[in-house]
Amino acid sequence: MKKIALIIIVLIVVLILGGIYMFFSLVDKSEPKITILDKEFICQGMTIRTNQKKMMKDLPKLYAKYMDFKNKKGIPNMVTPWEYISLSDNFNSDLSFDYHTGYVVSVDQNITELEKFSTPKGIYAIFRIRGKNKLTFGLAMGFTKRFIYQDWLIKSKYEFAGYEFEYNNESMNKINPYDIDLYVSLKEKSQK
Repeated sequence: MKKIALIIIVLIVVLILGGIYMFFSLVDKSEPKITILDKEFICQGMTIRTNQKKMMKDLPKLYAKYMDFKNKKGIPNMVTPWEYISLSDNFNSDLSFDYHTGYVVSVDQNITELEKFSTPKGIYAIFRIRGKNKLTFGLAMGFTKRFIYQDWLIKSKYEFAGYEFEYNNESMNKINPYDIDLYVSLKEKSQK
């Protein structure tokens, strides 16, 4: 009986230490690259209004619907090598937001089933998200966003300007499909 209890305690300690290690290894807490985007990425994609509670169900459905459309009808004027953007904006105090996802295109055109969206020009902090698989990608994204909004922005000279986007491209995807760059829009904090 004591042996079983000891084994259970050791397993719990290992799980806790593993979780702590995973948290710190998934979040890159180095200073992000600050950049100014002077061009917009124009995208053809799909949009959903979601919130933090529903997004784990909503986003995979949106991706599946969009990829089904792409596979059946194609995305006209998609840039090559491809670039992919998922933009979040219109954040509300109830934690809801618009999530747009789609490929970057070279020519803006009206496609009935798709919606045009673009990344605004401006100042961005670029955070690297590097997952090993689907599970660690989701954890890395969540932990990184928590770090950005609860730590980094508070200490920085910037504040959130209202939108963020995930960026992936063909060369990044070949190395690891769970590698993306998260661009967080910034504006300088006002002096009070």
